[in-house]
Amino acid sequence: MPLEIREKTEEIKAIKHIREPSTFIGIFDGPNKDSKIVLGYEDYTSNLGVQIHSFIRLGDSGFVQKASGAPLSSSKTEFKHDKQAYQGLVSEFQEIAGLLRSRADSEIPEVPGICIEAGFIPETNGKYHEMTSIGFSFPEYPDVRFSILTIRKDKVNPKSSLENIMKNAKEEAGLFGLTSLFSQIKVLRKGERKIGDWDGAEQLSWMPPDEKGMPWTHEFKFKSIGVAKDMFRPYIDMELSTGVSKNSRGVNEPSLKDDEAIALWDKLIASIQTRPVK
Repeated sequence: MPLEIREKTEEIKAIKHIREPSTFIGIFDGPNKDSKIVLGYEDYTSNLGVQIHSFIRLGDSGFVQKASGAPLSSSKTEFKHDKQAYQGLVSEFQEIAGLLRSRADSEIPEVPGICIEAGFIPETNGKYHEMTSIGFSFPEYPDVRFSILTIRKDKVNPKSSLENIMKNAKEEAGLFGLTSLFSQIKVLRKGERKIGDWDGAEQLSWMPPDEKGMPWTHEFKFKSIGVAKDMFRPYIDMELSTGVSKNSRGVNEPSLKDDEAIALWDKLIASIQTRPVK
């Protein structure tokens, strides 16, 4: 980890800034001698935002937490430029680094928090807004991608429901002259669905190509607007796509037929559950 810290520090120092000697601001202590936080301006033209790189060493494991574009503002409700505001940002990263602990792959923590590879960050007081996303690919189905996004909300937004999202998509298709393309979508299954503690809705679609000569593909969605301030029922968005090449949709012929894609979808979402905590 010290090598990574040194390389990132040298990388940021090497970039000249139009107002400062370089984009480098400073290096700050982490929870132990092998852990540091490296801070620099976001780019060479601006001093309004910063990039933060937190390197944490715990035993044989190394962790990196980073953010780009964090504003140098003395106010959280409106932007008020303050070059010293980085001190508050560093303090937040130091606090999170201090909470992080190692976790075995087989360990399921019994307290609220965030599991990451080889680590766990306990979060029992709801202080930090939580957003988590993860994507999956499958060796046996190389064109299939499955993703999950969860966001803990202080307020729920009914407009983010699947019904409203699809309604808006149809209206936008009309505005851009794509009504004919939108009308070709074949809905394989649609309706309300409960997954664990989440009440939401799903739509499983067979999608026409955007361009002539490209394949039809599957696009399955589930959304739940969640419950305000409830860490066990956050907003959740799940998607499964076929015909994916790298991260581009609608490129390859799907490797799954309709019934096979639906079976995989049902198997995946049935495996998702709330982790019990004390």
